[in-house]
Amino acid sequence: MPLPVPHAVFISLVLEIFLYGIYTCLFIGSSYLLLLRRKKTKVIITMTVLNIIMWLMSTGHVTLNFEKTFRGFFWENGIQDSSVLEDDSNPVVLSQLVMECIEFIIGDGIVTWRAWVLWDHDRRILYASSILIMGSVATGIMLFQTLASSSETISIYRNGSTRIWTTSAMVLTLSTNVFATTLIAYRAWVHRRLIRSLTSGFHGAAQVRGKIDILALLIESGTLYCCTWFAMIFVFVFVNSGVYLMIDMLAQLSVSAVLLSLSASLRPFVSV
Repeated sequence: MPLPVPHAVFISLVLEIFLYGIYTCLFIGSSYLLLLRRKKTKVIITMTVLNIIMWLMSTGHVTLNFEKTFRGFFWENGIQDSSVLEDDSNPVVLSQLVMECIEFIIGDGIVTWRAWVLWDHDRRILYASSILIMGSVATGIMLFQTLASSSETISIYRNGSTRIWTTSAMVLTLSTNVFATTLIAYRAWVHRRLIRSLTSGFHGAAQVRGKIDILALLIESGTLYCCTWFAMIFVFVFVNSGVYLMIDMLAQLSVSAVLLSLSASLRPFVSV
């Protein structure tokens, strides 16, 4: 039996608030690491700015989700008429969509940057990733335009046009992250083989293995993010009310995964 939409929306709000709390802790930790750096390079300054932007987007998203759910339940009788909770053409949902897109674009950019650095600034990585990211931006804009121009109540999950644009955007974002994570994983595998052959009996082996652990963290955080997108696409395509659980959680999980990668990159592993 499918989960009723009002139940799914309420559970989604609770889960997003919980994940927002976890993300805020990660944000504080990463901000501390950034401020701790004595040498404020352009990369560190950029990371600090992006870190703050992502937290602001995350805060705005959870705040709007609370306002939307509260209004739908108590002012618009969403418990009896679930269509109220499925209206994705209202300004609140459109604002959330913009915030999510900003989070995803920044996240994709950071993951791509990490892969680019690990691959010695190979321009081919930038070109391929840029095409995928620009595709995500284009489909996101088309989705926003379709929702904003609608003269009647419209649901992303039940309208043909919005389903196409949403699915395309999610697939492109997933492709970007799978591409970058695969590159990082391959580089880690090559380094591990090289280090095993060179550090036998070497007094600095422990330090080198620590750097491999950083790569493992980058891979694992990227893999977690990719798995979340896989689940989101599966749920979305098969039109299940569980999509309401996933979409708001994704807004917090995405920035959390990016922050894990960002925190790892603050340790001395590669020259930036």
